[in-house]
Amino acid sequence: VLALPEGARLYLLAPVIRGRKGEYRKEMADFLKKGFQRVKVDGTFHEIAEAPPLDKKLKHDIDVVVDRVVVRPDLATRLADSFETALGLADGIAVIEFADEKDEAGAPRRILFSEKFACPVSGFTIPEIEPRLFSFNNPFGACPACDGLGVEQTIDPDLVVPDRSRTLKQGAIAPWAKSTSPYYGQTLNALAKHYGFKLTTPFADLPEKAREVILYGSGEEQITFAYDDGLRAYETTKTFEGIVRNLDRRWRETDSDWAREEISKYFSTVPCAVCHGFRLKPEALAVKVATRHIGEVSELSVRDAAEWFETLPAALSAKQNEIAARILKEIRDRLRFLMDVGLDYLTLARASGTLS
Repeated sequence: VLALPEGARLYLLAPVIRGRKGEYRKEMADFLKKGFQRVKVDGTFHEIAEAPPLDKKLKHDIDVVVDRVVVRPDLATRLADSFETALGLADGIAVIEFADEKDEAGAPRRILFSEKFACPVSGFTIPEIEPRLFSFNNPFGACPACDGLGVEQTIDPDLVVPDRSRTLKQGAIAPWAKSTSPYYGQTLNALAKHYGFKLTTPFADLPEKAREVILYGSGEEQITFAYDDGLRAYETTKTFEGIVRNLDRRWRETDSDWAREEISKYFSTVPCAVCHGFRLKPEALAVKVATRHIGEVSELSVRDAAEWFETLPAALSAKQNEIAARILKEIRDRLRFLMDVGLDYLTLARASGTLS
């Protein structure tokens, strides 16, 4: 705040209520008892004693005015005390609002401060930043979805329908092709009737909606299925789960080794949908240096990484360069060694098992 232009007029606010329904009469009385005089309610400043009644059915924003200041060099002590008060009131969040400046939308310009490792808008939080956060070999840093492997096993639709030139009648659906049960054919008949396609049409030529439903299900749409198992005929109206989702569910629920072995034929290894193959938890990937997170840097070749680290100081402030000087030297020295021994083409994330 002290780095702002001298003479700037500011409000220091504690955003105690953000987008929540209620009347907040008790809270207003408490603010008054604590010695605060003014609040900003839904964008308008009021004396607390004269604040308008709030509709409990609507969402409201309430900021307590903790201090009004003009930026000057001797403001540090007062500002520190006021910030401490604001952070205490609003659970670690404070706002500086400019009295005389507007943002692009025409609203008063605001700067939001948080004492937590968290986004004050979305609530996204990260633990304290420490080395283990950036190690996929450590549970503290590993992606929870893939356990730090960077890949996951999922049902592959291209293995479920390996030859899309075949028709459904010819057995295009591989998991169902060899079954002697009439159930699967009757299920496809019901889908064809409901969505208006033919079982004699090559799978690739079916309407996109039909292919999507066959593989991933009908969602909430109800379909009437007619079944005849030789003993009885009956109809049932229900949603269709989809072959991919059915295989995935059966894999997770079955206790049969045979069933697991059969379903495993339709699995493929793909990059983890959560970490996108970077192997780290989202909190680690949210930490960036000069617009890149550690996963993106690791994807660089040794040569490209060396060039990036050589130019990195230009993107850092003087204080950041002072803090990072020693570690940057160590990184550059190690990358230079790898280049000197002819390994400049390798990426930093190259799996050891792929090296000869």
